[in-house]
Amino acid sequence: MKNIRDFIYLDKDRVNSLYSQVNEGVAEAIVNSYVSSKETGEKVTKPILGQSTEDKVGEYSNVTENKILHDHIYNKLEEILKDNIYIPKDINKNNYKEKLQDKFIIKIKGKVKIHNYNRMKMYLKEFNNIGEIVAYSIYSSNTDSSEENKSGKQKYEDNKQIKEIIKEKGLKQDQKTLDGLNKMIELFNDDGFELIIQGDNQEIIYRVVLDTAYLRLNTDMLRILYTQNPINEWTIVGQITYLPNIQMNKNTNNDQDVDEQLGMREAYKNMIDVTASFEDIFFISNKNIEITVTPIAIYREQEINI
Repeated sequence: MKNIRDFIYLDKDRVNSLYSQVNEGVAEAIVNSYVSSKETGEKVTKPILGQSTEDKVGEYSNVTENKILHDHIYNKLEEILKDNIYIPKDINKNNYKEKLQDKFIIKIKGKVKIHNYNRMKMYLKEFNNIGEIVAYSIYSSNTDSSEENKSGKQKYEDNKQIKEIIKEKGLKQDQKTLDGLNKMIELFNDDGFELIIQGDNQEIIYRVVLDTAYLRLNTDMLRILYTQNPINEWTIVGQITYLPNIQMNKNTNNDQDVDEQLGMREAYKNMIDVTASFEDIFFISNKNIEITVTPIAIYREQEINI
């Protein structure tokens, strides 16, 4: 039996960095050797948009082969580091700091929810318009929606029914609230793309922040194929970057004279503290312990008989 991994995300730069450190630069040598071996051969003289046929084929070939190479390096890396990769178990709000704060790499597996903040901005801008379209579609699928030969009274009744559907289904929200939420996203997480995965219990949530450049599929294709709630379990291997409610060192100098004039630098530092509280409003949950993770790899795994 062999485990086969379908990579959804792979941060090749961090994989190469970690692998080269544990193997004394072997990763770079492998990549250079592998690419160089594909740069030989006779070129076809007929150009294609300024490049020879071989140049074009070689470019696409190297992209594919580098992906295969990075997959292989990652698998080797995880095997090498397996005794140092922590799989969180029995984590709760009373012990999460003690169990997680010193862990170098963690590995979590489960059902994920995809949070695409760029997509969310579109919905916030168009929510009420989309709501009207959805309500009309629901109404028209159950009635004769043809406008032809309808009296003014009947059209009025149609609009009344559609408005009732909008209200019943919650398809209209206060526009000022929607605009405010959109502004918060633009300020604090403009191009955010995250996975949310449940921990051992309802108290713990892992918030996995992705750099979309390392996705194997673009975000639209990912949404079309998997929806926002993929049916399969995904495995995330990464590093914890933030644990909420860990006590931070703060400037508690009570000896400062209250009449002392603050310099410009202190004014900026004070504003940073204030804006940090705004960031907390956006990123910190009052309901769950949300642990932030930067992923190295995300994949689906299947055991096959070969």
